[in-house]
Amino acid sequence: MKRKLKYLLPLLLCSTLAFSQSQKSARNFVALGKIGDAIVEYALLAPKASSGKAEIMLEYAYALALGGMTENALVYIDRANFLGGGADFPFYASQVLSLAGLDSLAAEFWTDAEKAPGWIAPYYKKLYGQHEQQFNFETFDPDSVYLRANQIAGQGMFVQAVVLYEDVKFFIEGYDNEFLPYVSASVVWEKLGKYGKAARELSTGIALMQQETEETQDSTVIAALPAFESHLNGLRQQATVQGRQSILGKLREKYNPKTMLYIGGMYSGSFFSFNSRFGVFIADSWNAAADLGISGGGGSTYVNLGLSVYERWKFLVGGIGLGGQFGKSTSLNVRFTSGLSFFNKTKNRSTDIFLTTDIPLRKDAKTTYGISIGRSFYFGKRKEK
Repeated sequence: MKRKLKYLLPLLLCSTLAFSQSQKSARNFVALGKIGDAIVEYALLAPKASSGKAEIMLEYAYALALGGMTENALVYIDRANFLGGGADFPFYASQVLSLAGLDSLAAEFWTDAEKAPGWIAPYYKKLYGQHEQQFNFETFDPDSVYLRANQIAGQGMFVQAVVLYEDVKFFIEGYDNEFLPYVSASVVWEKLGKYGKAARELSTGIALMQQETEETQDSTVIAALPAFESHLNGLRQQATVQGRQSILGKLREKYNPKTMLYIGGMYSGSFFSFNSRFGVFIADSWNAAADLGISGGGGSTYVNLGLSVYERWKFLVGGIGLGGQFGKSTSLNVRFTSGLSFFNKTKNRSTDIFLTTDIPLRKDAKTTYGISIGRSFYFGKRKEK
């Protein structure tokens, strides 16, 4: 058994690498505008995609939409959603719908103000301009399309369902106060987690229900109205919470910097120093920091304040900054820092040994040197260069 496993592992590794290479090739075809070639490449990849590979389904759907195969694209968008969707699902769902000319539906998923996946970000706007089409509603029997929408919604094909409900609404708008497509669409938008859109659809449906009751006095509809109105209030509350979380999430993403904290010092019979530094990463290996320290010797105590920038090269650290020393005398110094820093296994802490050299800008002040031994703590993932 072990011998078989020995030969199986390289085969699995080769298969994974080949899959990754094929996906890269398909992406290159899309970026170059060779949509037919991309569709062929993705068609070969899709059956091999594991249950966690929603990404392949999403990219395949996008390529199909660029090729004008809207209905097939919607099928694969729903398959991807069934597999968990992933963080990029809103982008691809929006692009598929937008390429079909269904911009109002597309905007419920994603807008240009948000980040596109890195591989397609430089190209998607140009591709959209080259491949946008108009979705042709071909409803001759709204009732049969409505039933079909209900059926596929029940099977979890929610994106296709909202398109079909839109199809039905297009043909019955303003006709006989028909509220069912709006109520049904609301249910599906809620399943997609789009509570604001679900509330708007249900609100329209309720308004049409109220118009119908005024004309027909239908007791069944009258009895159902309070439950629908109660659910509408719940949807609006969920939409408010979702909107607040979305805003907070974007602010957090934009303004929540990745940080580090250093604490260290040294003590001997005639000298002591305590140093701390709070830094904000401006790149993967660079951070800008505020420095605070206390040092003393010979009966004098000084407070050290400053600003500095540091860079890391594997286990080597170097920095330069400007600071002030306040105490018995006051001086403004240029500070140079160099030292060794050793990460732990998870890279969220390090043990550091730093040598600092303070060169005063005042001519009568002396250059001072200090060694600090301490720990650094890292919070969050650092930004890539």
